[in-house]
Amino acid sequence: MNEIGFLSLLVSFFCSVAAAVTARKNITLARASIILSGISSAISVFILGFLFLNNDYSNQYVWQFSSKEMDPFYKFAAIWGGMDGSMLLWAAIQGIGASIVARDIFRFPKNLANNTLLFLAISNIFFLGMTLFLTNPFQYIKSEIIPLDGNGLNPLLQNPFMAIHPPIMYFGLTWFAIPASIAFAALISPTKEWYQYCRAWTLLAWGFLTAGKVLGGYWAYIELGWGGFWAWDPVENASFIPWLTGTALLHSVMVEERKGMLKLWNIWLALATYSLTVFGTFLTRSGVVQSVHAFASTDIGWVFLLYLGLYLSVALFFTFRVKHTPDRHIESFISREAIFLLNNLILLGIAFATLWGVLFPVFSEWFTGQKQTVGIPYFNAVNVPLFLLMLFFMGVGPLVSWRHTTLAQLRKQFLAPIITAFIVGLMLVWAGVPGFYPILSYSLCVFVFLTIIKELHRRKKEPASFLRTLGAHTVHLGVLLATIGITASMAHKIERDFVLSEGQSYSVGRFQFTLKELTAVRSSSFEELQAVTEIVDTKSGDIIAIRKPASRFYYKKKENTSEVSILKLLKGDVYLVMAGLDDSGTKAAMKVFINPLQSLLWIGTGVMIFGLFVILSQRAYSQRT
Repeated sequence: MNEIGFLSLLVSFFCSVAAAVTARKNITLARASIILSGISSAISVFILGFLFLNNDYSNQYVWQFSSKEMDPFYKFAAIWGGMDGSMLLWAAIQGIGASIVARDIFRFPKNLANNTLLFLAISNIFFLGMTLFLTNPFQYIKSEIIPLDGNGLNPLLQNPFMAIHPPIMYFGLTWFAIPASIAFAALISPTKEWYQYCRAWTLLAWGFLTAGKVLGGYWAYIELGWGGFWAWDPVENASFIPWLTGTALLHSVMVEERKGMLKLWNIWLALATYSLTVFGTFLTRSGVVQSVHAFASTDIGWVFLLYLGLYLSVALFFTFRVKHTPDRHIESFISREAIFLLNNLILLGIAFATLWGVLFPVFSEWFTGQKQTVGIPYFNAVNVPLFLLMLFFMGVGPLVSWRHTTLAQLRKQFLAPIITAFIVGLMLVWAGVPGFYPILSYSLCVFVFLTIIKELHRRKKEPASFLRTLGAHTVHLGVLLATIGITASMAHKIERDFVLSEGQSYSVGRFQFTLKELTAVRSSSFEELQAVTEIVDTKSGDIIAIRKPASRFYYKKKENTSEVSILKLLKGDVYLVMAGLDDSGTKAAMKVFINPLQSLLWIGTGVMIFGLFVILSQRAYSQRT
């Protein structure tokens, strides 16, 4: 099966080469080649999965990331457990997206169609070539004797959310290649309303990336035992940066759609978003940055940089060679198009600040010989004010008129929401809520919520207009819920460390934790020590729950992990961790986090994805009618 998998990958690569060669002259052949390439790359993924499920340890990659005792679900998920399989999955998902575009390519204007297929094929060639020649997962084990069992997957990755998080994330990252290819085609041969052909793909890529990032955050929250979901880790940031530019693209393309402005700006936002996904792949696979999420250091990083340099150089060449004239220019700073542009600049500011924080250790080592890092305080100090400013303009944008808004209109639209948000802020101060930024965040959420309600109420007299904006405002409502959850869980988190022997208790806030017993549990792959803990509400005296946080040791990997126990309540999460035993070996070292309103982050993300589904459904319906 190794040979068949390799052959399928080889067919996929040469089909993409054929598509690139014929795209400008024979679109029918190029279309068929792209579709066949996508099918072949998908087949190679399933063949690798077959090798995992059948414990074929003659395959080097299967031996490295699987073992017989693993659940079949995790055996298949081990496909993306390492560098080689993850690159194959990346290439296959991108190939599938390109195939779908190719299937519908005759709906595109001719010049746009030819060049779109060309750049999709080039992107496919790069990632398939990387997989085929540098990170091939279909290599035989370097031993004359085939092992009886495999090395096994990292225990931290044997989690259902980690199993589905990478492929969902890859759908987001790779499918940004599609709007970028359409944008590149429009850059070479200007096409009016090019954005119509990539809007749905941008929405899909953004939605998958959003879901993938939050699933990754949820995995970190329930698995790593540090009580949080986001640490400004370099690999987290590597996918967060294109999410920011993709968000900017979704908003600014509306200005081009309505007013014919920002044409070249939008093309470059699409190109930049794709380029940043490639750059993020370079960061996570080159060893340039250190992260718990990063793959092992390799020598393939230069290939990503070479490809990225050539890609952007060609884009710059056509930017200066081909003229892109907007239909009109921004006439007033107090207009909806100006607010959209300003919000774009804020998003790009967050992206740049984050990228600088990621690369600062690299630059410091180059120029001083010593690697210096920036931590969470830097990212929070720079990005929190920018995000709150963006939140404010998110509320302003929908109620500001196109072209120009008078002061009288501003007063009519915003006086009530601003006064209400200000009163809410004063009430929070009076209630003793600590911190300037948290109070400002909650107040801004109230302000934006009121502007959303005001806008929907204004549009309800026009059903078509109401339905057209309902999805976008649902997404924004999800953003508000997530913002409240993030603010509360991070700004008002309570963290305590304590040691208990059996029968002893410790109180945090309104919760009392009593260690009932220490229990040893053994299985074929691990042994763990459970701290059976009773949680009591000190106000009512009621037993809320019995929880069993544990310290687990895996035999094969010789690794210790903390098995977190989380009590999810309406007001927040009670997050309990057992770090191990104290020096005496008789007491449990415990850590507890009280994370207020944590669930609003997960609920808010769900609302955002639902709003995205509404938008895509409306677009599909309008195209049919």
